[in-house]
Amino acid sequence: MTLPLEGIKVIDFTGVQAGPSCTQMLAWFGAEVLKIELPGKGDVTRSMLEGELIQTIGIPYAELSRTSGPC
Repeated sequence: MTLPLEGIKVIDFTGVQAGPSCTQMLAWFGAEVLKIELPGKGDVTRSMLEGELIQTIGIPYAELSRTSGPC
């Protein structure tokens, strides 16, 4: 099956939640997404998934487990 955005290349310079969420959706539709992050630090959202916040069901959890059901 051909996806609507196959052959499209996207360079993602966004950070935190909204931008990466949007480019992830573009990837779901077939775009090739290259995510650029801060050297040595990565995206701020990565640190949000550590500690107490990992126990909270929110957008980062939903995005990371979009193909699995609720726990």
